[in-house]
Amino acid sequence: MEYNRELHQKLTNANIPHEYHEFDGEHEWKYWQEHIKDTLLFFNKFVS
Repeated sequence: MEYNRELHQKLTNANIPHEYHEFDGEHEWKYWQEHIKDTLLFFNKFVS
């Protein structure tokens, strides 16, 4: 997680547009049940 935070800070400092979100939980099914829809909608913006 720390590397993600560092990259986010570097992108922010360089004024590079990006999206960054942190959520509680691990990458287990309980997490994905809550976040799968938003994740797929996010990636759909780039592949369709």
